[in-house]
Amino acid sequence: MPNSYVTKLADKHGMSVDKAEEHWSKAKDRAAAEGKGDDYAYITGIFKRMMGETAVTQVVAKMNVTTRLYEVLGALANQAQAKRFLQNIGLHPTKLGLSEDNYVSFVLSRDSKEQDVVNTISEALGRSGKKVAKDYGPPVKRITKTLRWLWEVPGKGAIVFYPSTFKVGFMNKIEDDPGEE
Repeated sequence: MPNSYVTKLADKHGMSVDKAEEHWSKAKDRAAAEGKGDDYAYITGIFKRMMGETAVTQVVAKMNVTTRLYEVLGALANQAQAKRFLQNIGLHPTKLGLSEDNYVSFVLSRDSKEQDVVNTISEALGRSGKKVAKDYGPPVKRITKTLRWLWEVPGKGAIVFYPSTFKVGFMNKIEDDPGEE
């Protein structure tokens, strides 16, 4: 028997209750695989993303694009706010990556695909990210090209997503990007 929330989202998205229940079951399995099988909020977050729901679609949609970008990046002054931003848009930071004066990163749960993460952040910021390569390392010995997704607001800050490590970093300036940690 489906719970009322599963039924509500199935109706909202024009999906059969059986299909929505399959998504709920998969969300429970993913959460259990990450040791969070009893965490209802975590399971619900996974389920909402599978159903196309995010906090962004409900809260941020009313703001204009410029306001959205400045409010989001302006609020990321510290680690707690950056983590809360990720949680509010439906991404699940599992642990702290690097934390410095001008940069903080989090490792995300791998319950989403690369494109899902990119789409969620793009929707939250009201602009598309761009996939870019950056050279890291000493100029003479070894240079590695790292592919990353980047959302930048000149003079305000930037968010970067590394698909290979599933880390999201927040920085004051793009120059603060330490590369793939």
